Amino acid sequence: MIVAGGPERLFRIDSVAPGRTSVTGSMTTGPWSAGPDGRPCAGSLGVLVDNVLGYAIQTRRPEHSWSVSTEISIDFLADFPTDGSPLYAEGRVLQLDAIGGMASGQVIDSTGRVIAHSRQRGRFVTQSPGVSAATSKHRLLAADTATVIGIPACAMPDLPLEVTAELGNPLGNLHGGVSLCASELAGIAALRSSNQALVTASIHVAYVRPVPVGTHLVFSPSVLHRGRTFALAQVVSTNETGKPCTIATITAHNPS
Repeated sequence: MIVAGGPERLFRIDSVAPGRTSVTGSMTTGPWSAGPDGRPCAGSLGVLVDNVLGYAIQTRRPEHSWSVSTEISIDFLADFPTDGSPLYAEGRVLQLDAIGGMASGQVIDSTGRVIAHSRQRGRFVTQSPGVSAATSKHRLLAADTATVIGIPACAMPDLPLEVTAELGNPLGNLHGGVSLCASELAGIAALRSSNQALVTASIHVAYVRPVPVGTHLVFSPSVLHRGRTFALAQVVSTNETGKPCTIATITAHNPS
């Protein structure tokens, strides 16, 4: 069963469809898929990737269970357009057992150019999906990705995020693709604070605890290395009690 909710509408997911050996999906880009600086926001692909890979595992789950993401990685090979053209993703299972599975896939643009490779680990839980949340018209008209998920443009270096129902997954927790997006926004902003030429090369997120709707999160970046051509940041999101919820590694490179 594929459940579309607020994140799918906010991130312009047009379709997610299971096939015989893989799951495919698409999204429509636009100004909303750029960051506050107008450049393509790598994290805006998070919901598409999480859905395609997650449902690749989900469609082969044991009865009366659901799959939750434990790790998601995306390696970027090229910039993607923000002109309203579509992006397409495909995911297929690499390994599956009674505990969970691993899936991999890729994202391509309308010309067939490969934009990114991705992979995800999922774990089965005995929970059932709920009703999808409505999406506000204001967020659908957002000018950039940070505004789409509700992060104030002036929030630096730590990014606050209120986990509203429209950012939740079918289990009532923050969608993994949304937290990936927020992590990338925080990480690349920290890395570009002294080198604007840097472009996100990879994102890896570990999901260490669920984030129920209603939680207040803070995404805090730490620059581990920043050179002229390569940089590395870690972004940790914490809840109101200070416990980590996601731990992300963001790498960036200078393409020139």
